[in-house]
Amino acid sequence: MESTMVKLMQLQWWNCWDLEKQYVVLDVAVSLAKVADVDKSLGDEKSASDGFQEAIDLLESLTLKSEASGLEQRRLSVLEFLRSQQADKQEQVEQT
Repeated sequence: MESTMVKLMQLQWWNCWDLEKQYVVLDVAVSLAKVADVDKSLGDEKSASDGFQEAIDLLESLTLKSEASGLEQRRLSVLEFLRSQQADKQEQVEQT
């Protein structure tokens, strides 16, 4: 089954200049992060890590319009959260 990110990449929405589509991509990444956070809470570290990474990849590939500064701030905030979750996972692996 193809991941959400792959499907979006095929549509090339992340480079689209349509601001509405950029919001959709950001919302998809946030949804992926929420699902990954639930997976983590349920102890499914592999699915959580995969979900966090998929959301990171999606947000890193998102090209925003210059006038979308509020959207860029939200993108960076979500990326910071996702990276912290991945860093927490790395620390847990290193401690074991």
